[in-house]
Amino acid sequence: MICRKGLVDVFLFLVSATEYDYIIAGGGLAGLSLAHRLSQSSLRGARVLIIDRDEKSGNDHTWCFWSDGPGAFDEAVFHRWKKLAFHTSEGDKLLLEIGKSGFEYRMVRSSDLYAFIFPVLRSNPGFEFLQADIRTVSDGAVETDAGNFSAKKLVFDSVTVPDYKDEGHHNLLQHFLGWTIKTEKGVFDTSEATLFDFRVEQRGECRFFYVLPLSSNQALVEFTLFSKQLLERTEYEEHLRSYLSETFAGEDYEIVEKEAGVIPMSDFPHDQRPHSKVVRIGTAGGYVKPSTGYSFSRTQERIEAIVTALEQGEPVPAFEDRWKTYLDSVLLKVLENGEPPASSVFESLFRKNPPDRVLRFLDERTTVAEDLKLMSTVQLAPFTLAAISEAAARIRK
Repeated sequence: MICRKGLVDVFLFLVSATEYDYIIAGGGLAGLSLAHRLSQSSLRGARVLIIDRDEKSGNDHTWCFWSDGPGAFDEAVFHRWKKLAFHTSEGDKLLLEIGKSGFEYRMVRSSDLYAFIFPVLRSNPGFEFLQADIRTVSDGAVETDAGNFSAKKLVFDSVTVPDYKDEGHHNLLQHFLGWTIKTEKGVFDTSEATLFDFRVEQRGECRFFYVLPLSSNQALVEFTLFSKQLLERTEYEEHLRSYLSETFAGEDYEIVEKEAGVIPMSDFPHDQRPHSKVVRIGTAGGYVKPSTGYSFSRTQERIEAIVTALEQGEPVPAFEDRWKTYLDSVLLKVLENGEPPASSVFESLFRKNPPDRVLRFLDERTTVAEDLKLMSTVQLAPFTLAAISEAAARIRK
């Protein structure tokens, strides 16, 4: 027979078994970056639960970014390029030698990131990983199909993503299909990556190919669009086949891996603190750069700021730069309008500016004066109209 004290002890044990200091809801880039950063901080003794529906073991995602110095997860970088190629819609080639200004374009594969992060987390008994479907995230609590869990301090939520259907904001999608292909002969120049190849019919959208050579006979080739509507799977495949046939003279190839994705490009204002004990991170927290779809560097900067604040006992910072967000909105409006064509906008940026200035601008590391100087190199009439329209919209709000 169990006495009342025994029942209380059992109850307290069960509660403590499902209560953590921090819960990370979603084990994507932001969630795993946060877990790793916590494990390397003065908070490494905290009890942390990471929840994700997937096992996180294969190569299911690729992140690329540019950098001019050491950064997070350099040990997991799979490939680096110091030259970027830009092919205009008219067939001209611009070669951006970013290495001359200290930049590299870097590629991180999810399989390498997982292989780097998980041994570190597993070596800390306070960090646990739960494979489960997340049903709801509420104030300090997460409900899953494997049970309910609570956080004494904070829940970091990367799964509650908006639907991006608010008509009061610009909502584009960056969607793509990529094939990692292997050829019999060496046809790829491993010294340069193709950031944009606009030699494809635009159809009123932003369409381009993206090529990352991994060796002389292996490369990741993607067909990418910025638009409001997705395509049928067969359309992406047809464009890839056509591009490979035309660009590499009908060279036979084998598809080694496939990767598809949809990334929001939206100036929708994300609610980073929906509850006192919930912090939204990743896409859910607005970590994707609205006008480019890039997120890796932005995520690392913000995760570092969050952990630093936690270590110092300060509130988690809110990430908002109204000027940079305004510039994102202006570019998104021009892209939505389709005039001038996106291909000519990006060509103007890279043709009329040093590549390091463009990369720092896209990373939000430029001053207002530099921003204005750079914006003066694009098509003035449509951008001025878009800027006035966006300023008026902000005044009305």
